[in-house]
Amino acid sequence: MNKIVIAVILFIASQNLIAQVPGNSVFNDVIRINSENVATDGFNYILNIPLGTEVKRDLIIENNCNKLPIKAFFSYNLYKFSSITIISPDWAYYDYVRKSDGNGIESEPVTSFKIYKITRNESNKIVVDSSGYNMSAPKKNRPIINYNIPEKKTEDKILVYYAQYWGSACCPQDSKFEHIQEINNLKKKQAEKYKSKNSKIYYENKGYEGEHVCYYSLEDFEPLERLSFIMESEMVFNVSLAQKNDIPKLIYPYYVNNHNLKEKNQFVKN
Repeated sequence: MNKIVIAVILFIASQNLIAQVPGNSVFNDVIRINSENVATDGFNYILNIPLGTEVKRDLIIENNCNKLPIKAFFSYNLYKFSSITIISPDWAYYDYVRKSDGNGIESEPVTSFKIYKITRNESNKIVVDSSGYNMSAPKKNRPIINYNIPEKKTEDKILVYYAQYWGSACCPQDSKFEHIQEINNLKKKQAEKYKSKNSKIYYENKGYEGEHVCYYSLEDFEPLERLSFIMESEMVFNVSLAQKNDIPKLIYPYYVNNHNLKEKNQFVKN
């Protein structure tokens, strides 16, 4: 019994000795993700809360969903953020204590967290640094977390889950136009498959050579229907990225300004 108790203590100590969180660390504008905010098809993930659209800013997440792995934050659509910091319960430690309990030893886990920082180096490779802390540490050594104020829908903003970007039709031609028949066939299938669903589509002109963006609200879709729609679309629109099957995709909604948008009412036309 004593050996197991000592093992638990050593496990906690090792987690804290690997890398300590600097004293007086302050995390501002933190977005909290709970289990009810996440859906998965078993590999890819979709959220029902916005993460923001600001390019090159630092994204800070408190991840309270144990089915949302750190690897999901390697998703290519998060490349726009300068860095991603994830504050998460130390699931490995809790699992360790749970398994110890299974051996007939009752132990009360110390509330413990891990902090991961995801960046990219000069070669664009993902770099992950981690540190740990627990609530038994002196209060002055615990990080301070200030949560963000969720962005609200206003008359000049719309919430969308997906966007399709089209480049020039001629000079040089966007490679998507080489697959226009395949794209239109997909849209016809989606129009039939999701005909009972209410989803607004917004068109934004981006240039004089056919450049434009189509935004999809997908507001009447169930979470897994949204994920299915987006992933089957990505397999046609962004084939090279969508086929990187070693990294899950993390989809999330975001707000766009509607000043230059025109509403469309169908899936089929570009």
